[in-house]
Amino acid sequence: MSREPGSPIKLAILLPTHEKVDALFAFDLAQMVSLTMSVMPADQGHDLGIIMMTNTYIHQARQELLQNALADGVTHVLWLDSDMRFPPDAFLRLLQREVPFVGINYAKRRMPPKFVGIKKFPRSEDEQGQYLDTLESSEGLEECDILGFGCFLMETATLVNLPDPDDTPWFMHGKTELGAPIGEDAWFCRYMIQDALGGRIFCDHDLSKRCGHLGQFEYKTYQVEAAQTVGE
Repeated sequence: MSREPGSPIKLAILLPTHEKVDALFAFDLAQMVSLTMSVMPADQGHDLGIIMMTNTYIHQARQELLQNALADGVTHVLWLDSDMRFPPDAFLRLLQREVPFVGINYAKRRMPPKFVGIKKFPRSEDEQGQYLDTLESSEGLEECDILGFGCFLMETATLVNLPDPDDTPWFMHGKTELGAPIGEDAWFCRYMIQDALGGRIFCDHDLSKRCGHLGQFEYKTYQVEAAQTVGE
């Protein structure tokens, strides 16, 4: 059963993490929570909670986080990764899209840069895969097969038909039937949202361009020399 329009929202922000989180992420989270609570105050029946889980194995953390959130009767879950940057209205923007599964596209933390999102995920050896591009000209929503869970919103009413996790884990690191490696968030998109639930996944390009993926960068002397040469 879907949530009645205008009824209170009970949001769980789910944070799988290691022992530490980035300071910029913590700042963005505080800003988002403050704005969200001002727009959706508790005295109107809304509720916002944060569930954090530290675990070496990210797929296990995601499994337990989602099970705990569903057991608590939330209406929405917002996945956030602790290496992400996002604007204060990130949740509100995704909520206003009014689709059950919506998130952002962002760059992987390695060179050469590639997008995390996948527009077309091959299901047979005859199919060609395709990354999802978020370009300067990209706007609005675009349907896709895979998004990372760096910032991803789900309506829990759409999750009622998930299989028993004791028999069929919701999140897995592994390989597809074609032998390609697949991460735990991509696994959920492919095998849970699409196959088990028959759901559709959408990327919010507008919000994607306002978010970032934090990573380390090693500064070397040759980079200084190259920069000085460019400036001459």
